[in-house]
Amino acid sequence: MAAGGLPLWLLMLRRARREHRPRDTAYLLLPIAAPVVYWVILAVTVRLVPHAHGVSPWWFLAFTVLGFAAAAAAAAGPGLALRRLRPRGPAVRLAASAAALAVLAIDLAAVASGVAAIGLHRWAPGFADHDGASLDVYLGLVTVAAAVATVSAARGTRAALAERAR
Repeated sequence: MAAGGLPLWLLMLRRARREHRPRDTAYLLLPIAAPVVYWVILAVTVRLVPHAHGVSPWWFLAFTVLGFAAAAAAAAGPGLALRRLRPRGPAVRLAASAAALAVLAIDLAAVASGVAAIGLHRWAPGFADHDGASLDVYLGLVTVAAAVATVSAARGTRAALAERAR
């Protein structure tokens, strides 16, 4: 995804900077800033909240929700810039193709993660939480993330194909 999207990202970043569009520049930098902020929050929190065997299932769930929020911000930024800058050409088609391939990997990872989480809950109850609430939330988040990625890639591919047909 990164290799296919990088030419488009660089094209939009150059254009946003050339046209003095700080909002679009900030949107385009979110894929870098959001994970860094997430990592800093995670590192500080893990050091401040000691636990005998790592973090508790509820802290894991909180980190998961925060991670999905960071990923959503990282993905939304370039999407917003894309709508505002409306680039065209081969970079858009390459990015749409890479997104379609990445979605296959995301969907496969979502299924694998769900199977692993259910397996841990079912066959290693001492490792996973006992009430299943964090498992339900986690599986819900993974499902929503996979669905959003699939819909977004489909929309991007359709837009790229429509632009190519012009």
